[in-house]
Amino acid sequence: MDQVLGSGRLRVMFLCATLSGGGAERFVSTSLRVLPRERFAPALAVLRRQLEYPLPDDVPVYSLDKAGGPHGIPLAVLRLARLVDRVRPDVVLGSYAFANEILGEALRLARHRPRFIARIANNVDKVESHLRSPLKRWIAGRWLDRSLRRADVIMPNAQGLAGQLTGRTPEWAGKITVVPNPTDFEYIDRLAAQANPVPRCRDRRRIVAVGRFNPAKRYDRMLQAFAAALRDQAVELVVCGDGPLRPEIEARIRALGLSAQVRLAGFLSNPYPVIASADLFLLTSDYEGLPNALIEAQGLGIPAISTDCPTGPNEIIDPGVTGVLTPLGRDDELVAALRRWHAAPFVAPMPEAAASARSKFGLPKILCRLEDLLAPRAG
Repeated sequence: MDQVLGSGRLRVMFLCATLSGGGAERFVSTSLRVLPRERFAPALAVLRRQLEYPLPDDVPVYSLDKAGGPHGIPLAVLRLARLVDRVRPDVVLGSYAFANEILGEALRLARHRPRFIARIANNVDKVESHLRSPLKRWIAGRWLDRSLRRADVIMPNAQGLAGQLTGRTPEWAGKITVVPNPTDFEYIDRLAAQANPVPRCRDRRRIVAVGRFNPAKRYDRMLQAFAAALRDQAVELVVCGDGPLRPEIEARIRALGLSAQVRLAGFLSNPYPVIASADLFLLTSDYEGLPNALIEAQGLGIPAISTDCPTGPNEIIDPGVTGVLTPLGRDDELVAALRRWHAAPFVAPMPEAAASARSKFGLPKILCRLEDLLAPRAG
């Protein structure tokens, strides 16, 4: 029997693939936890029932049990349409591009018509460019555009993404509202104080990276730069994350002679003790949306070196104050930045980084914006 979402409260259903392992999932987990229950009755729909991030007990979970590969999409769309008709949410929110595509198709079939908010959490053009087949790129672009036309609100999480979307389709400008990732730093502080699952070596500085093992994160670039700048130095690199590229990353670590310096910690539902133990946070992506892990690291006072990729890092790091941005495609600049850090390291924790991140992305400010988007106030 379906749980009742709530009486007299706005019924909000979030859709994501799973509740594990990525920034969109972290956004959903945080939103489900912090939305005030006197105003909202949140629910979660997932394509597959994999729930590793924190989930409040009062949130009903509906799994669409999507089969792997494209052939599982039509049935997932049909199940979601039936779920919308059965549960009758007031608002549905797709957490990233693929979720929005599924939602857009489901709402074409559903009789119930909730308000549709399409959250964009990554560089749409870059994501599409990674599809090898021109036909697949064309289909993906058309499918996303169709879902965004149907959306009542398009909600990118970065100003840079808003600019990209407006450039892609100028008539979308009127329904674009930027809402950065709401970051609960008080909650993160409590988690960061827990036992560190990756204890530090006392005689080594520590660099930490966090993110899914996928091509966009460019761990090959990170490892190559680390080897060129810091091999055989008293520095370790700890990478929190997992994904399909893990065997390739492990092989590259061995090939570069970094086995004694690089530690793969795997996916951690609580990576914050590891991040808080760092002297430096490192991000080497080709593209981002607004990287949660970079926001969280800066909020914990950890200085950062990042590629100045589109989009996100330049909205988080204050260059020369809380970290360094290196030009995308200039891996020599990344190596040079690491060498400068080694010669004259930032001091962590860095109050300037913590103050800047908490001011820009702290929960009270961003949650207000999210609430007002979900439930616009009269007048």
